[in-house]
Amino acid sequence: MQVTITSVHLLGDGRRHVEFDAAHGHGAGIWHPWRDSEPQPGDIFQIEFTLLDPVWMQDNAEFATFSEFALSFTDQVVVMTVRVEHVDSDNVATFRLGSDCLFMSDVADPQIEAGRLLRVSIRAERLELFPYDAGRMVVAELLG
Repeated sequence: MQVTITSVHLLGDGRRHVEFDAAHGHGAGIWHPWRDSEPQPGDIFQIEFTLLDPVWMQDNAEFATFSEFALSFTDQVVVMTVRVEHVDSDNVATFRLGSDCLFMSDVADPQIEAGRLLRVSIRAERLELFPYDAGRMVVAELLG
């Protein structure tokens, strides 16, 4: 997913808490270093998510009542409206947050099945962000 860094805060344990804007809203998480570069406000990266907690209905997930992807960050909690793309037999689900974001997470609930829309809430310190490229990605780069 393409993100634009909006703020960076150094935590007491040396990790970096970053906030970012993306196509479907504003989010936050813990940044993992990439190529010895430090993220700065205004930097653009392509990132992947890792949720450190499993997704549970009635705990950190509920069925979404609307059908649009969304991302928000309030009171240290990131809320994502995602579509379940697939659930493996070992209870790992693939979630979609828009056209440019797929991520996987453990799920611990049989109600979570492919095709469902979920509203997932996770504390920002339990969402890891892994950059894999810097700069804007455009269609020409994808096709080239």
